[in-house]
Amino acid sequence: MKIDNLFTRAKNWLNSSNPDLAQIASAYRGMLKRINTGNVEVVDDAEAALDLLAETYDNRGGDVSILLATQEPPQTEIAPEKPQSGPQLDASPLVPIDTAPRKELSEDERRNILADLKRTLRSPSQGKYPNAPA
Repeated sequence: MKIDNLFTRAKNWLNSSNPDLAQIASAYRGMLKRINTGNVEVVDDAEAALDLLAETYDNRGGDVSILLATQEPPQTEIAPEKPQSGPQLDASPLVPIDTAPRKELSEDERRNILADLKRTLRSPSQGKYPNAPA
């Protein structure tokens, strides 16, 4: 005995039983639930049956937008995150954070240090800042 696929079964049901809009909508929701819960062997076949049901619903005067609005996202369980067993990111500072108050430099001191820095960058052999405060 040959078992018909879902599309063929839906087509035969629509032709032989002449269901009303409520019955077609109920069949559509049932098929959608089967797809979302993974209770179908061939998803493409089930989706083709859904398309046939929606098309028939529309052809018989039903509002397909209402029918399609009943679609629910697939019910998938979210697995809790497993703690990592490997190396983890260490976001701690690499050097101790200095919280001591810093000496404020005057404008002249800043200008001199900046000039020394510019001069050092032009000629790397000097390497020291003669005007930097100790």
